[in-house]
Amino acid sequence: MDAEIAVPSWVHKYILGPKGAKFNEISKTFKKVNVSFVSNEDKIKMHGPVAEVDKAKEVIGGVIREITSKIMVEEIKVESKYHRFIIGKMESILNTIREETGAQIPYPSESTEILASNDVIRN
Repeated sequence: MDAEIAVPSWVHKYILGPKGAKFNEISKTFKKVNVSFVSNEDKIKMHGPVAEVDKAKEVIGGVIREITSKIMVEEIKVESKYHRFIIGKMESILNTIREETGAQIPYPSESTEILASNDVIRN
């Protein structure tokens, strides 16, 4: 049986855990299911026996609900010309925001041409 779960790609890393350890732990209950994380399509694909796939969907669905109840992602479009004002000198403003909110805020690096053209800051 083949099945899919629609889940935003940012959730994948939380399901997997560090070095895949969390996923290895939860996948012990459905050993005969091949699970693949498809980031560019925001989904998880599964293949295996019907009963095992159903169990995998149930377990992974529970993990997804737990993650999304605790973690929120917000994307804010900010033109790259304003990034330096958000980041501040030696990341001082960005670090203050991180400390006060506890948010993880990655930002485009000016040293990387591809990232410098990116206008999305994910919070």
